[in-house]
Amino acid sequence: MYQTVVYDNQTFVVIDKSKTQILSRTLFDAYDEGKEDWVILKDLYVWSHRLQLVIKVQKWFITDLASIPKIARFLISVNEGHRYAAVVHDWLYRNSASEVQDRRLADVIMLDILRICNVATWKRVIIYGILFFLGGLSFRKSYKHPFVPHDMRAKYQYD
Repeated sequence: MYQTVVYDNQTFVVIDKSKTQILSRTLFDAYDEGKEDWVILKDLYVWSHRLQLVIKVQKWFITDLASIPKIARFLISVNEGHRYAAVVHDWLYRNSASEVQDRRLADVIMLDILRICNVATWKRVIIYGILFFLGGLSFRKSYKHPFVPHDMRAKYQYD
């Protein structure tokens, strides 16, 4: 049964409120000022069945896509099918004003998004294991610039 959800003055169709889904896709660009960082060029919206609300990752947010330890990169690269889950997870971890204030909940929401992005089960297990043991090192860690500074945004305009 289709339902509509209004968020941020936009109407989204949620196919099934009991399942997480990506409501709008985003665009990325390499962030020249950061090592292995990317900038979100279009707001990303995800329906979370756990929260029963829309998670919005704002345009200009800086992400590293996935903080995969170098030792595990032979199994899982930084930029694969899990990139949307990683962006939302970075948002929830770095943004103290985000929809989630609990680290473990942020990790489970990432796991939900990994499932809908069709990431293989063995990769989901490895990613979640890394988060379980090492995620606490970066939860709510202070970042100098979680967003692209205003004076640099013209460089990343796409439209």
